Amino acid sequence: DNKVDVMKTLTTFNVNDARCFDPNEEAKLRRVTSAVGTQQFNQRIQALAHACIAEAARTRRTRDSASEKASRILRRGSTIVTSTISSLTPRASADSERFD
Repeated sequence: DNKVDVMKTLTTFNVNDARCFDPNEEAKLRRVTSAVGTQQFNQRIQALAHACIAEAARTRRTRDSASEKASRILRRGSTIVTSTISSLTPRASADSERFD
């Protein structure tokens, strides 16, 4: 998944390696990250990336298990419908054979 790949890249984020297209914006961001602390800023971005990856994995597992549950319900429902139809289908009986 492309989003997970981006998040994996951010798990090793280092603000010192980051660049902005606009040097003025980069200078503003450097002041902000310096005020917070470069190491702490990096750790927060990395922790956020790890949390996003974990959430994506949970969502994928939930979606997979929901899909499996839906499949089981559909199979069970199909079985019930089939048996119900079978029970409603007229069967040849002694009475119906008399009219042949």
